Amino acid sequence: MMIADTIYKHQVEADLIPFRDLLLGVFFISVGLQIDLDIVGANFVTIGLLCLSLMAIKAIILYLILATACAPVISVRSAISLAQSANSRW
Repeated sequence: MMIADTIYKHQVEADLIPFRDLLLGVFFISVGLQIDLDIVGANFVTIGLLCLSLMAIKAIILYLILATACAPVISVRSAISLAQSANSRW
């Protein structure tokens, strides 16, 4: 915190980025190892349908937003392309 107000803050931030990336990787690997594959296999159809319905809802909302500013063909292509992205933050 004390270094954040000095002229060295950019250097410290650059030095800490590799450690941040390493810890993020460890976190997501540990979360992935906790997934029970038996439950995923038993509910494969339900998980697939939920994913498809979520993508369809996102595509419809994106199309409605884009239809006000773009041509219909461009709106459809953009909505389908953006709906499949998992990280859609607003």
